[in-house]
Amino acid sequence: MGILQMLARTLDLEDNAFIEFCKHLVAVLRLLYYPPQEPDVTELERDFSAEAILLQDTTGGLQVWNKVSLEWIDVTAIPGAYVVNLGNMMMRWTNDRYFSTLHRVINKSGKKRFSVPCENAKEGAKNPPITVGEWMAGRYADTYGTFEKNTIGYDIGLKQYPQESRDSFNVLKHVGGDGPYIQRESYGISRDPPASCSVDQIIMIKRHGERYPEVETGAEFEELLKALYSTNITFTNELAFLNDWTYFVPDDCYLEAETTTGPYAGLADAYNQGADYANRYGHLLDGYNGSVIPIFTSGYDRVINTARKFGEGFFGYNYSTSVALNVISESANQGADSLTPTCNSEKNLTTCAALTENFSMFDFPQFDLAAARINNQTGLNLTGEYILGLMQLAPYELNARGSSPWFNVFTADEWVAFGYVNDLIYYYCYGPGDANMLAVGGVYVNASLALLNQSPAHDDNITPIIAALGILTPSSDLPTDSIAFGNPWSIGNIMPMGGHLTIERLSCEATAVSDKGSYVRLVLNEAVVPYQSCQSGPGFSCPLANYTELVSASLPNYVSNCNISASYPQHLDFWWNYNTSNALNYPAGPLGCQATTTLI
Repeated sequence: MGILQMLARTLDLEDNAFIEFCKHLVAVLRLLYYPPQEPDVTELERDFSAEAILLQDTTGGLQVWNKVSLEWIDVTAIPGAYVVNLGNMMMRWTNDRYFSTLHRVINKSGKKRFSVPCENAKEGAKNPPITVGEWMAGRYADTYGTFEKNTIGYDIGLKQYPQESRDSFNVLKHVGGDGPYIQRESYGISRDPPASCSVDQIIMIKRHGERYPEVETGAEFEELLKALYSTNITFTNELAFLNDWTYFVPDDCYLEAETTTGPYAGLADAYNQGADYANRYGHLLDGYNGSVIPIFTSGYDRVINTARKFGEGFFGYNYSTSVALNVISESANQGADSLTPTCNSEKNLTTCAALTENFSMFDFPQFDLAAARINNQTGLNLTGEYILGLMQLAPYELNARGSSPWFNVFTADEWVAFGYVNDLIYYYCYGPGDANMLAVGGVYVNASLALLNQSPAHDDNITPIIAALGILTPSSDLPTDSIAFGNPWSIGNIMPMGGHLTIERLSCEATAVSDKGSYVRLVLNEAVVPYQSCQSGPGFSCPLANYTELVSASLPNYVSNCNISASYPQHLDFWWNYNTSNALNYPAGPLGCQATTTLI
């Protein structure tokens, strides 16, 4: 019987419980050399594998720590015998039922000591939240770098760059705009300015941080859960957690508010990004000499609170005196002078309405398969439409609690389909699939070359800007009867909670292929996104003059396209005419229910 089989039995598991997680060896055999040494210079260690098998000779020197007596115990050296140390991976596998052995080697013999450890560190484990392969690859990379293997698995040398993709599936990419912030997939372009350039101006628009569901969505959740619990069954299998689970919204007053707890807390997200941007762009404040800097925000409390926390992170102790928070009304009579412009034009909402009102438009079998699987296990009678609603619970719970058992109810394929449903809604309702959204996004884009600002807003106000810039517009409309894999309009990449678009103006010296001058590049969720037709500048940037021409030529006129009344503002003006009061930098009193209060 093997060691892993014996360990499994002690935990009342099947003999092959650990073995079935294992495929290929990460390390086969090592030869370690220990010169004579004193105890006070000996390094303590725990093996990061599942187990380490050590071949013994007569030299000895291995000691293990006794946690009860708090002393080091010598391991008697028996020539030809093997000592088994359990490692960090086994500790993680067993939820700390077994502990990783803290040990050291003290060679007091005066002779050279060689150790031949065989580490049973195997790939392929499916025990969440990390596979053994990822665990071991990370530990070896930290310690030794990465290793090249020949066809039979033996190490043949250091590998400068890993060949495996360690994030082939991240569910946060497939929850649309409902889940926590995640950086956009990069094209490999450095986030730092090109070597010949410095950033001399930025314009940034940011979505509010992670939040609780909106009022309407919260009501839908309660109806779903009420119907589920009304069956009065004892839940089993994937839904067994529901026997003890509680809804993650403590009170209706929390609806629409940013979350303040857990690792994905929305207010913490905003503060942390402010601090990160202070490190990246703080040099832009050098010439302000105490001048008050405006931060612009739209009128919802959750968006205002994002602006406040971002400001606190960016300006630190100077936030209270250096910043003037300007709250821009979301009223339609703001016309073009708004972060949230509205469009009065009659528009074709056929596809948008169908997507949001008629579930049959989502002709994806994954939801029906999920319903059939759960119905077979529980005796319930769920539909594909019901499944779509249950899946939406997961990212919102993640925003508030930091984890959600709902993610484990559904398969990766089902999450891919869920993400594409969100792509469709944002494409046809708030993106390139609605021509009027180009005009709405053009208000901000037209003013984007003017002034450095940080401007929190909503997701459906930012996606029109992405559409107007044209950087991620698909070559044809997204199909509603199949998933468009490789689709650039992926909302998980474009506008998660806390998503942000930064327009950088670069001041660059001449290079062998580009002139001295100003260039522009777009950074979406911390990944550089170049224009396909304008990338001749350093770091694939676009010359400022070309950028201006490119953007201006493609934008429809907002005022005429959206039938804006002549009595309303005809262009964005608040960037140049703003107040310098810090009266709104902090709330005047306790925050009320987020769903019902706005300052303006």
